[in-house]
Amino acid sequence: MTLLPPQVVIKNAIENRDNQPEDNNYPQQPQAPQQPRQTIDPMKFVTTFVTAVAENLPTMAPSTDTQSPSEEKQPLVPLTESVESMGKSTVLKPEPIVPLPKSEIVDGDEDGIDGGLKPLKTVAAAATTMIPPTFTPENFEISTKKPKFLPTSDPSSTDDITFETNPGEEDIDIASESTGTEFVINQGTDLLIEAANIKLSKENNQLKLEWEQPLIALCDSFNVNYTVISLKYPKTFTIKTTINFATIKMLVGHQLDIKVNCMFEGGISKQWWAHRLVDLGKPTPVQNLKISSIETNEFFVASITINFDWPSHHDFEYYDIVVAWSPGKKILGNDILRVNEKGPITIGKLEAAKLYTLTVRNVSRELEIASPAKGLRQITPPIITSTVYPGQISNNAININFGESDPEHSFDSYELTFSGSAKNITKKLKKDDEKSFTFNKLIPGKTYHFELYTVYRGIRSRPVVADITTYPLKVTKLYPVLGPGYATLFWDIENVADNDCRYRLGYF
Repeated sequence: MTLLPPQVVIKNAIENRDNQPEDNNYPQQPQAPQQPRQTIDPMKFVTTFVTAVAENLPTMAPSTDTQSPSEEKQPLVPLTESVESMGKSTVLKPEPIVPLPKSEIVDGDEDGIDGGLKPLKTVAAAATTMIPPTFTPENFEISTKKPKFLPTSDPSSTDDITFETNPGEEDIDIASESTGTEFVINQGTDLLIEAANIKLSKENNQLKLEWEQPLIALCDSFNVNYTVISLKYPKTFTIKTTINFATIKMLVGHQLDIKVNCMFEGGISKQWWAHRLVDLGKPTPVQNLKISSIETNEFFVASITINFDWPSHHDFEYYDIVVAWSPGKKILGNDILRVNEKGPITIGKLEAAKLYTLTVRNVSRELEIASPAKGLRQITPPIITSTVYPGQISNNAININFGESDPEHSFDSYELTFSGSAKNITKKLKKDDEKSFTFNKLIPGKTYHFELYTVYRGIRSRPVVADITTYPLKVTKLYPVLGPGYATLFWDIENVADNDCRYRLGYF
């Protein structure tokens, strides 16, 4: 049935009062008991209609908010149109409506939704016309979800950490250092001043941190925050102290980010702070260790020169290359050399004809944590005391002689090399072999080079050198050219190696 505005209803009521149709124009209906006809007062009807509508209008929209006990809910009461036995007119009467269902909180297990509201079910309206109509927006839903909070880690839980320990050292429990689980990795980095350095030292298997603040920095205490950044999930620990050092466990094999903040009157002072990244793992070892040269000089002092590839990104401020050596096959004693500049390294003052073992490590200056050792063994050269001298010389032969080397110094044999011709000649001689040799078929007037060595276990001594020249051939076709006050001599050269020849001229 179509609803009509109140003005139209009043107008129709007045017209119906003046123009009443005949009874036979209406369909036949059951006869009710005859009652006297009543008339409608228009002003009274309008007043009654408006009052009924106003009393039944809701005072506020539905809400899930809690109402005070003093407030009473005013249910919506629609006006329905009904036909009463009062002539041919219709009268609007208020009727109670069915209240809206309340929202229900459901569990997420039913529909896969984590909490929420069930959609409001539509209630079938009665076959009456509701005035005024109730309007509900589409997809209207009142949320009753509680705010979610991110899960927090259990402060009592700890990561499984495997530490590298030396034999005899106790296992390190990182949880025992914890004074809180709050991450403060970035604490102090917002300061505009440059961070001071933190000194490290090893003290009874503990890591000692030391720092010095300037006099202008007022600090009544210090907060030491160190983060184990080598863990899968880094952990941060805090130590509070009133002195200029703190001691923590030596977490061997891990990397730490250490920050020290100056505290003054309960707050962080921005006048000073200290920072240090520390690697407690083994440093990177050197590569390609090799012998560059070995020598035993005429003063019977031996030396070994080594070379190697330095670790990439080597920190010269906190790490040294430490070279250790000792006679024999093991490193015994305290013969070491600390190196902090690149270049070949010469180890001197060694004994001749001795086996030495050398090791090279990359070592932390502060904590003495060392890299794996790179080592080698080398025999120093033997001593030679022999001299080399020529015997009889001709234009195509040289006799060479050498004396015996001092038998008090260890060596196994001699080695004589001859060079200057198309090929070099090397002769290995025993200690008691002949020490005089003649080299024939040489070129007249050519200089030949001789070297003599003593040999110990395949290692040569320094060489004893002698350069000897064969006699040149005689010149031919010598003739003078005379002039006023002078004489010029000419001759022909027979030597193949004439560039090595010199001439001596005599006259009377």
